[in-house]
Amino acid sequence: MSSHAGFSISCGWRVRNAPPPHNFFESGDKMRFELSNREIGKRIKEVRISRGISRKALAAIVEISAWHLGLIECGRRGLTLRNCIVMCGVLNVSAEYIATGRGKAVKKSK
Repeated sequence: MSSHAGFSISCGWRVRNAPPPHNFFESGDKMRFELSNREIGKRIKEVRISRGISRKALAAIVEISAWHLGLIECGRRGLTLRNCIVMCGVLNVSAEYIATGRGKAVKKSK
């Protein structure tokens, strides 16, 4: 850790005592939520089980390992946009539901 002109820098990335990063979501109550890997993984697992799809089968379709999908489902790994899109298509669920828990768990058929 180094100190320069009253600022403490740790690992060269974050300035201590700096203001928190900007929240990209509206601060109003109806739009206030945080993306949580644990909650996203929990919803993916719930929907996958309710559809009767095994972890191994979903992982093969998404082209990741079953082990990696397990880490996503328990919140230890994040979900890429590509993997989210593929999973939502396979599970027939909206990305809004996976990300926030809001909306319908089942997408409307076209």
